Amino acid sequence: MLPLLVIAAAVAGCTAKPGPAQPPSQTSPPGADSTPAPTDGGQQAPPVDPAAVRLGDLLRQGPVRVSVMDLGLERDLSPAEREQAAAAVRTAVPVPDGAGAPGGTQSPLPWDLTLTVTRDGGSYTLGWFEPTRFWLRADGEGEPSQEMPGAFSQEDSGLYRSLLATLGPELPLPPDEAQRIIEDRARAAVEALRDRNWEALASLVHPTRGVRFSPYGYVRVGPEGDRVLTPAELPKAWTDKTVHLWGHYDGSGEPIRLTFAGYFERFVYDKDFAEAPQVGYNRILGRGNTLQNWWQVYPGGILVEYHFPGTDPRYQGMDWRSLRLIFVEESGTWYLVGIIHDEWTT
Repeated sequence: MLPLLVIAAAVAGCTAKPGPAQPPSQTSPPGADSTPAPTDGGQQAPPVDPAAVRLGDLLRQGPVRVSVMDLGLERDLSPAEREQAAAAVRTAVPVPDGAGAPGGTQSPLPWDLTLTVTRDGGSYTLGWFEPTRFWLRADGEGEPSQEMPGAFSQEDSGLYRSLLATLGPELPLPPDEAQRIIEDRARAAVEALRDRNWEALASLVHPTRGVRFSPYGYVRVGPEGDRVLTPAELPKAWTDKTVHLWGHYDGSGEPIRLTFAGYFERFVYDKDFAEAPQVGYNRILGRGNTLQNWWQVYPGGILVEYHFPGTDPRYQGMDWRSLRLIFVEESGTWYLVGIIHDEWTT
């Protein structure tokens, strides 16, 4: 039997009572430890023993939803994918709040993954601080959440790697590979924006798709979607005095009616992003309440984010700003197709 994760912590909404052990679920593989299964007639089994929350069993038995915050990707795992994930679980030990993970220096996570397992009127959510350090949250029905940090005992968690392999066809290029491909071209684009060099910018834009301007992190498509300009339109846009609809302001919902120059100053280059202190490749750095859907709109694309963290203590970090450039590849050339501005939204 593969070793399973055991979290020795109380589960919200669950109370342990002495009694006979419950039989293994019929859906579990032979030899696998199991949490109690529903009894005949559809009745719920007794609560999970809070001294032995076994992640492998939860993955096998309960509906499991995987989320990638950076991409806005969220979907349920199939039974076969759940079994594969459960088989990849390594032995783990609980660690106190604030304690470091074993194994020394940790490498950064390529993707911000979370798993949510729903069963017995509550749910468990698992996420990773680092490849070998996770957190587990238990949410009982009508009960407050309980955080249970823990750390995998191996240098690499097999579960994290298994999920990456499962989601592989749906994920964009890893950040390091994306940076190698697009760093120079993205630099040319952000410098063209800084210099208001529209001819240089137009030369980077996709010749037929143009470039879409999105005022916030959620990209709107379709007839009522975000405004798109072609390479031929860009050089003339700066001096065009025509007022256009670019979307709606967050909070008030009022229409964003501006000239291109007005939109550019407010929703494109409102910071000197060419000198941004943080740059991310296929990774969202600025996090607010807006759903991120860039990967669904631009499948196979590369995102480059130029990010200014919040600086004014009055706003507690919420005065951050980000400019995201999206590139897609065609016939060996990576073209600029999206310019997304983002900030804290309500």
